Amino acid sequence: MVVSSVEGCKLFRVTPRMVLEARDQMSKRASSILGTYPREEEDLAFLERLIFGTLYKKNPIRILDPAKLKEATAAIVRKLYLTAVQEGSYAAEEGRRIKELHILIGGNVVATRIETDQEEMLSYGDSFGEAGLDLSMPGKHAASMIAVQGEAMFATIDLAHMKAIVGNQLDLTPAMMRLMPQLRSDLEAKVVFEALRRRVRTKQDAANPLWEALDGLPLETGTQIIKGSELLNYPPNANVYIKGEDSHHIYVLLEGRVDIEGSRWKVVTGHFGAGKGAAHRMTVNPGESFGETEAWEEGSPRLVSAVTITPVSILRIPRDVYVAHIPIEH
Repeated sequence: MVVSSVEGCKLFRVTPRMVLEARDQMSKRASSILGTYPREEEDLAFLERLIFGTLYKKNPIRILDPAKLKEATAAIVRKLYLTAVQEGSYAAEEGRRIKELHILIGGNVVATRIETDQEEMLSYGDSFGEAGLDLSMPGKHAASMIAVQGEAMFATIDLAHMKAIVGNQLDLTPAMMRLMPQLRSDLEAKVVFEALRRRVRTKQDAANPLWEALDGLPLETGTQIIKGSELLNYPPNANVYIKGEDSHHIYVLLEGRVDIEGSRWKVVTGHFGAGKGAAHRMTVNPGESFGETEAWEEGSPRLVSAVTITPVSILRIPRDVYVAHIPIEH
């Protein structure tokens, strides 16, 4: 309904009913397209517009460069098919292996979690199953999805097809390097933190307090740590720090290799810690941390030097940022 006119521009009031009617029309069109083969180019373009926004806001899919995701979306829509779930039936069950990615295009779904007894209503455009793309995760549904208030309709793609399209592009390090220099929002910081947590999870070891802390850290806290950290790039044969200088930072190697050069130094799986032993020259690999042992004590002198072997990308976390969010136990 027209409510006013300003310098020839008409302003319209959009009511909730109008929004619901528009979604209903889009849902019907999407359902019709997904049930039809072959599909016209105009229909494929409609599906691309429909799901691009949904995929871009999801993690881990969102770590793709927007241009690559746009290209991937064009391939994804050609593999989508229609799935219908009757009211009261499961679209997914908690603990079951993830086999498909579903985008809700009609009806409503309630996500329930047994352990937390939480419920969340999913509506038009919401999706689930993308966690199956993350090879470092168990690949199981974290919640049960139950259709409510009538039949639920999904645009569905088999995870195998999805992985074939985007799997080789889900490299976490380039995503972190792309987002870190200018974090524009908390959402981007969250994406970087989740990427970091997945990057180091494969190196997790109970002996390393950094890994243990990151793995159990609330997302909001991790976001603040990321926003206070820096991404550094070094050429080969560069000093990250040298023996004897004050310690103010903790480092996580994202890409490349770094030498830890020092004496009476021993290795603890996944990180490097002081201890009695012969002189060692150890290599840090992607996903491992270094420099944290001295940094637990503010200003402690470095006991070793860290020198790059190859071009590297390193996440540098200031000690004061770290301890502001994670207590250090001595």
